[in-house]
Amino acid sequence: MKKRVLVTGASGNVGSAVCAELLRHDYQVMGLARSDDSEHALQQLGIQVVRGCLTQPEQWIAMTDDVQAVIHTACTFASDMDETDHHFLRCLSQQAQKREQPLTLLYTAGCWTYGHHNDVISENSAKQSTLDFQWMVDGMEYLRSEPGIDVRIVSPSNVVDRETDLLPDILRWEYQQLGHTTVPDTPELSWSLVERQDLAQLYRLVLERGQPGEEYIASAIAQASPQQLAQRLQDGPAQAITISEWCERYGRWAEGYGLKQIFSSDKAMQQLGWQPALTCLS
Repeated sequence: MKKRVLVTGASGNVGSAVCAELLRHDYQVMGLARSDDSEHALQQLGIQVVRGCLTQPEQWIAMTDDVQAVIHTACTFASDMDETDHHFLRCLSQQAQKREQPLTLLYTAGCWTYGHHNDVISENSAKQSTLDFQWMVDGMEYLRSEPGIDVRIVSPSNVVDRETDLLPDILRWEYQQLGHTTVPDTPELSWSLVERQDLAQLYRLVLERGQPGEEYIASAIAQASPQQLAQRLQDGPAQAITISEWCERYGRWAEGYGLKQIFSSDKAMQQLGWQPALTCLS
C-alpha cells in the first residue's frame, strides 16, 4: 500500500521539489493549496489538493487523519509568522491525539536558528537563533514534547536551484532592483548551500529512515563565497554593505545572511545515506 503524505507549502520552492521526489518514489501526495493557481499547479503534477491556508488550519486539519505523515515546508514570512506556525502546530497536535499511532511530522527549521559560530556547525552545536526565527527553535521543542507527534527535523542551509545558477534569491533581488549586486560586509563571510532537489531527497530519507526527535542538517556546499556568487550576475566584485541595509530593504529576517556559518551534514550522510549530487559551485 502506498504511503500517503501531506505537504504544506506544496507549490513553493522547497515543497514542490519534495512533492516531485515523493511522487518519483511511489508515494501518494496531498498538497495544501491556498489559491486557484496553486491548486492548478499541483493538479498538473498529479497531487491531490487540500484547499486551505496555513493561517486557518481549523478548516482543513481533519484531512491529516487520512495520511501517515505531514511534511511542513510552509512559512508565510509575514510579521506574524511565529504566531501562525505555533497555531498550526497546536491544531495539528490536537488532531493527532485522536490517532492510534503518532503522526510522523517532518518539521522544517533552518540554518539561521544556529546563529553565529566560529566552528563548523553540526546538530550538536548550540542554538543562537536570530530573533525572527527563534520560533522555529520553540516549535522544535514543543513538538518533541507532544506524545501524538513523531517529529523529525530538517534544517536546510541556504536553498538554491540549479536552474537559477545556484544564486540565492536575495542576490537576484538586489540585481533586479539596483542593477548591480551587493553583499554583506561580514569579514570572511561564506554561505552554506543546498540545491533544492538534493534537499528534497533528504526529506524523503528522513521520512523513511529518520529517528523520532532527531534533527538533520542539509548542507551540500559547505562554503560558498557571496562575492563569487555575485559575479555570476555581473563582471567585477559586488559592493560590500552593512547587513542592516539588507534588513531595511527586505525585513529584519534578512540578518541571517550576515551570519558567519559553515555547516556539516555528516549526520545525514552517515546515518541516512544522503548523497547530494551538487557539492560544489563549478
